Amino acid sequence: MEHYELHYFDYSSLRRRTVDAVWPLNHNLERHFCLPITQGDKAGKADKCINPGDDFARGKERSYPNYLHTKINSLEAELRETERTHGKQSSTPVSSNNPELNTTANGTTDSAPHGRRDRRPSKKRENREVNDLVSNFGLLSINAAARDYKGFSSLMSVARISMWAITRDNYLDMSDMSLPSKAEAQELGESYLQNIFLVLPVIEKSTFYASLHAVYRDQALPYHHYVLRMVIATALIMQSLEFGDQNYVRAGTHAMAAMNFVEDAFRPDNISSIQAMLLLVEYSRYDPRRFDNWTLVGAVTRAAVDLGLHQDPPKQARVARGHLEARRRVFMCLYAMDRLTSIAFQRAFSFSDASTNVDIEASLLDSQLPGAPPEASVWMKPFEYGWRHFQIRQVQSAIWQDLHQNGHIPLKEPYSYIWEKWDEAHQWLKDLPDGRPGPVKDLTILEMIATVVQLLAPSPKVPEISQLAQSLLFEKCIEYCDRIQNAMDDANTSKSLSYTSGIRVQRISHIFVHNFRAHSEWLLKGNKPRSDPHPKGTKAPPKFEYPERDNNDERTLKFIKEMKRVLEYFSTRFGMPMWEKQFRIEALPVESSLTIPYGRVAQGCEL
Repeated sequence: MEHYELHYFDYSSLRRRTVDAVWPLNHNLERHFCLPITQGDKAGKADKCINPGDDFARGKERSYPNYLHTKINSLEAELRETERTHGKQSSTPVSSNNPELNTTANGTTDSAPHGRRDRRPSKKRENREVNDLVSNFGLLSINAAARDYKGFSSLMSVARISMWAITRDNYLDMSDMSLPSKAEAQELGESYLQNIFLVLPVIEKSTFYASLHAVYRDQALPYHHYVLRMVIATALIMQSLEFGDQNYVRAGTHAMAAMNFVEDAFRPDNISSIQAMLLLVEYSRYDPRRFDNWTLVGAVTRAAVDLGLHQDPPKQARVARGHLEARRRVFMCLYAMDRLTSIAFQRAFSFSDASTNVDIEASLLDSQLPGAPPEASVWMKPFEYGWRHFQIRQVQSAIWQDLHQNGHIPLKEPYSYIWEKWDEAHQWLKDLPDGRPGPVKDLTILEMIATVVQLLAPSPKVPEISQLAQSLLFEKCIEYCDRIQNAMDDANTSKSLSYTSGIRVQRISHIFVHNFRAHSEWLLKGNKPRSDPHPKGTKAPPKFEYPERDNNDERTLKFIKEMKRVLEYFSTRFGMPMWEKQFRIEALPVESSLTIPYGRVAQGCEL
């Protein structure tokens, strides 16, 4: 294959780059493959994107993908004409008296020097056209705004590009892809609705039940098959306790069966396609060996931004109430998943908070059933917990951006900001409605603790933490370890513990060990820390409500022992054996430093 030098503009880094022309088909696209190209003028082709002709109705916008398709047809026609003309010229006898041609010993003809000069501009023009076309292929990944978009060709589509980028391992015995009985499918669907839907209402309940009935009545569309398979797959994998067990295999079978319908489900020109992608995101949180969760979240985010879901429609636009509510609800779920995944992997967000303008609370009030009192149950306020979940993700997002993403110059008064966010996280927990289900209650407490641990830990903006922060961080990590064990041991709560939960546990264990090694002398004393000074008009630091202790050495060793058990649980469940092994190596110096004489450690805390 002949290679060309390709110049293109990388919108993610805002830099012009030069790569080989085969890059768009072989490059590791991750989040680049889903950069939005909603207008032709983004590629400098505004003059070519609107051109009513025989193939398009007058006045109808001609989409950029269809322009590329037409361009390919044009180039193919030119190529055929060139080959035909070249064939005629080759069949014409060559005169030996022609001064512009020289016959070589093997009978071939070489052009004279000025003949080569004549072909040089055409060669440059050909290179330029091929570079331009290949660049368009690379940038054309998702064009949700094009009404004519139905996949670029039989060999390139949004679904195929997405699946190629996110699939890690699709090896699975697909001999049995049959659906379970309708009763079992409905039971699994209700399990999904009670656990995942409660905090991430990606689809409507009516959509699931419509898909269920349509599939078992043989009246289903491809989208119905996809929704039902993904809901069943997610419900099954939530029940998996070990990588490769029966529930894991069954879940993988249904997920792979759903992939047969992605060509119809992943058409990023409407909200239902974003919902279909989010269903796969939910599943990927429990199956990291098969799907790349972070890349998938990036793909969905870019498609949603291309549709404008990160902004409410202008007030003068007439948007149906149900459509507006669906937009807001889908964005709410997308935002929560993007923040959770990006913070867990310690990477940048797909979009900033400043770029969004969606009134989620207004949608919540609109969705409340008529006549429902303020203290109504969750069934009368369907998206209450989803909205609360969105709120804590907003707090976490602000903390991550302010302390980790916005530069590396330390703050002059960091704790005026830190204690303000501390109050926000605790107030969020206090404002949660009473009577919430047990699993939801346990998970919300874990979210609050994880938020303050992230807030108190050293960061580029706060490289050195105060004694109060050291002590609070020590206590909060231990509290998190205790509560995550309770969640593991509860059959209902453990269903909601995902792969990203395991990454968070690993991160908190690392923070605890680092904090203890850096400040062991102070922490082992167990004294109450002094309060941090705060300027007038700022939040006062919280009171240290934990009692003085003289056994923090034993508590540290107990934390290490229990954290090994927690990480072993997640390693076994998600097939990540290195998590527990890495923590053992990291915690070994702490264990060695706390070993008491005669080679023994605190009672009940063996190595």
